[in-house]
Amino acid sequence: MNHETSYGPIWKLHGIHPIMSADRLVEYFNPLRIVAGLIVALAIISNPGQLAYAFQDDVPEFEPVAGGVDREERLQAGSLHEAFFSNSRGLVSGDVLIRQVDELGSTVTASAEGGELKLLEAEKELLVSETTFYRLRFDKSKGVYLFVRSLARDGLLLGEGGVEEAKADANELKLGAFVVEVGGKCITKHGGTPAGEAMAVDDDQALQRTFRDFKVPSINAAGIVTFGSTLPDAQMESVVARLASGDTICRIEDAGQGKARIFRDEKMSGGVHARDCVVFDKKELVPDSRAIFFRSPSGQWVFVSKEMYRWIDVAGMKVPVSIIRDYQGQKAVNGVDWIGRGVMRFEFHWFSVNEELGAAAFDAAILSDETAVIRLVDPVASNATRLLPVSTPPAG
Repeated sequence: MNHETSYGPIWKLHGIHPIMSADRLVEYFNPLRIVAGLIVALAIISNPGQLAYAFQDDVPEFEPVAGGVDREERLQAGSLHEAFFSNSRGLVSGDVLIRQVDELGSTVTASAEGGELKLLEAEKELLVSETTFYRLRFDKSKGVYLFVRSLARDGLLLGEGGVEEAKADANELKLGAFVVEVGGKCITKHGGTPAGEAMAVDDDQALQRTFRDFKVPSINAAGIVTFGSTLPDAQMESVVARLASGDTICRIEDAGQGKARIFRDEKMSGGVHARDCVVFDKKELVPDSRAIFFRSPSGQWVFVSKEMYRWIDVAGMKVPVSIIRDYQGQKAVNGVDWIGRGVMRFEFHWFSVNEELGAAAFDAAILSDETAVIRLVDPVASNATRLLPVSTPPAG
């Protein structure tokens, strides 16, 4: 097993040693993720004597502007989100390969014995790296989609007894794919098994259920919510409408170079509230970064995550080419929940943006050939030049 990949040693984690940390509350717009995340975050906050917090300087300890931010200022700041998402709405079709590298280190495990969540100092140190490739072809105007997801894990546990391989959970999805053809016929495939029988996904609920089951990241949601979310377009419209209203904006600062730093507060149940900080490029109308924090009823702020974005212009559309996320989170390894500090990197290679893909691009017959499916998420076989090492020639 190679513990030092081309992406760098997994234990370095950008030079940060693993510490005790909050659960991975990566998207507080999604209530399904909030519930599990808050349980761990509150458990950590209730034991402050045991903790060391990362990004302490980034925690926004200020109080909201007295009397509130001027309504006109809030509306102008909110309009940046609306202008940015109007670009995302225009992304109707595309073909993209995404590489996600997730590296996490930890010396702390979580136990829920006796109904009480406890954090325990582990006898070993977890160092784990996961590489996931996503291939997504879509044409929303025709209702056709092709999606492939593959996962590989490289991890180890270090301790006085030596090195132990960190194994993923047995039910973890290694390879999954589906094709939705014209008319809403969906065929799915899981690694090592033949393609399944066709099933109907002729309504949005059934389609979104398939997206969630296969963990399809919502490309249009990048920069609005934590990337990797699977959100229906209708839910995204609701999120953007709330952002555009400016009602939750509590502070606006000049970030220099034509950029604004916008803080928003969201009240949550149990006396907890969330705050995010978006640095927005007012000229390019794209976010540069987005950080999320939670504060408990006791007043303790907890850093959750920070994403940094790079965008390019393709066919008049701003699309992401790189997202880097620093986060505090949780990962299940060898049947144990580990709490630690992680770095996640997404790199995008766009084969097409708003171009005609043709019927062959969504032919479900490809699912009968597992080698062909795997080639779709292979950067070399796919000629995904942005994801290739400099010395690697593309496939002929």
